[in-house]
Parts: sequence; C-alpha cells; structure tokens
Amino acid sequence: MTGAQESVTLDDLQAFVDDELEPARRKEVEAHLEQNEEDRNRVADYRRLGKALRDALAGVAEESVPEEMLTALQDRRPSAAPWLGRVAAAFLFLAVGGTLGWGFDKLPFFDFEEKRFLQEAVIAHELYAHETAHVVEIAAADREHLQTWLSERLGAPVMAPDLSGAGLTLLGGRLIPASAGPAALLVYETETGERVTCYITAQPGRLARRKVYVEAGVTGALAWPTGSTAYAVSAGPGRERLVEIAGLVNSELKKAGAW
Repeated sequence: MTGAQESVTLDDLQAFVDDELEPARRKEVEAHLEQNEEDRNRVADYRRLGKALRDALAGVAEESVPEEMLTALQDRRPSAAPWLGRVAAAFLFLAVGGTLGWGFDKLPFFDFEEKRFLQEAVIAHELYAHETAHVVEIAAADREHLQTWLSERLGAPVMAPDLSGAGLTLLGGRLIPASAGPAALLVYETETGERVTCYITAQPGRLARRKVYVEAGVTGALAWPTGSTAYAVSAGPGRERLVEIAGLVNSELKKAGAW
C-alpha cells in the first residue's frame, strides 16, 4: 500500500461518494478501496444512506405550493415577510412526511429543522439497526477509541452511555453523513434482539429546548438537545420506552460531564 493510499481519510471517502475528488486523487482512492474491504463497505454504506435521503426528498422541491397558500401569503402585509420562509419550509416537510407516514401532528408546524433531524435519525436507524454483518464500524470492545474518534469527527464530545438500566448492551457505533455535517450513530441491543440507536450531531440549535417525538411506520424517535449536541433515540414505536432511555442517556451524560 502506498503512502498516498494510507493517507485516505473519511473525508476522502465521502468526497469519493459525492464525486467531488480531483481525477488524480480519485484514482488514489480507488486503488486504496481495491485493497481495503472495510473502507469499501463504508463507501457502500454512505451510498445507501445518501440514496435513502434522496429517495425521501425526491420531487418535493419541484412540488407547487397550493393556490390557497399563495393567495394567503400575497394578502399579508410586508411586515409579515420574515415568517414566510418558515411557513414554506414547514409545508415542504409536510409534503415529505406525507409520503413516509410521519406523525406530524406531534410536532409544531414550523419546526423544519426538528423534522429534518428526526427524519435523518429514523432513516439511519432503519438502515443500520437491522444489519447483521456490518452493524457498526467500531465495536463496543473498543469503546474508548469509539468515543474519541466520534468526538473528533463531530467536533463535540460524544459519549456511548451505559444503558444497561434499560436492558441495553452497546454493540458499537459508526460515523455517517448528514445534512448539517457528520453524525454519530450508536447501536444498542437487548437480550431478545431489540435494537435501539442513538443518533448524534454537533448542532444542538437544530432542536428546541424540549423533547420531540415522532412515529414513522414501525420506528419511533425521540429527540432533544444536550449541551453541545442534538440527540435522538430510535426504536420500535412507543414513546414511553424512549422516554425511559432518554432519561438514562441524560443521566449518564451529566455524570460523565459530557453535558
């Protein structure tokens, strides 16, 4: 393996997937991938997640705004302009949610970022929680390295909390791409095989200072901001179970000084 190939980073892999590398660098990355099965699997995961996000949003940007809404907006005084973008954004995500079966009645109408964050958390959960061969990139046996690596990549402290109080054992975690930068995904499992994921980004401002819950098909997700991260736990539908897990997460983060 050459020095150039050894220096291939996760940023290079993401740029490779996004077709943003210069031709010479792309050839180096391709050569690296031929010799590195782990990174080939990582690239495949990035592509799967990207496709899921694209499919979820397909066609929404081209959808026309209902005539009734346009008329209502045009009838408003100029002073109302600052809220127009927020209303339009909310309408856009309602259109996406309609195709995914999201419970938007449980969320405020105008919290676009909260809806996008929750959607990303659910997509990540549904992509990886049911994996068998490649559930995580770093296993729980290397917990310290996992936490350090994810913290460095996100630019915010990431801790893998002990959730044994909820009957959950950490399997490990992975780094995944998201709309607002890199995200961390921690995967837990019960003795009966139930999977729970913790989705984390370094943008706490994407969420209001409260917990928000949504159900999307067979998945439920509960999100809230911590001191320096936006956090979501996802599992099967049912708010009560996720509230219990979220309480343990918060307790562990505060105990470790990660909040």
